[in-house]
Amino acid sequence: MLPILRDRIGLINSAFVLNWTPEQAEDLYTIVVNGVDVVWLEILRESGELVDFKATGVKEYERLIRSRQHRIKLAVALDLASKL
Repeated sequence: MLPILRDRIGLINSAFVLNWTPEQAEDLYTIVVNGVDVVWLEILRESGELVDFKATGVKEYERLIRSRQHRIKLAVALDLASKL
């Protein structure tokens, strides 16, 4: 996963997985990168091949999330990223 992020984003100072959903043939990840971007990855489990990549800013992601649990996870990840 880290090589994919480095290839798409460049320098990675921090990356925190907010959510991981195992599907039948792929894994879905939501990751906060460098405390400024939120990335959604879909990676095939067997080959490690990237199927889908989407990115947005933290502020936009905050507007999209509805559950309190996701807001808490984001707040913790941003706090940890700010301390690195």
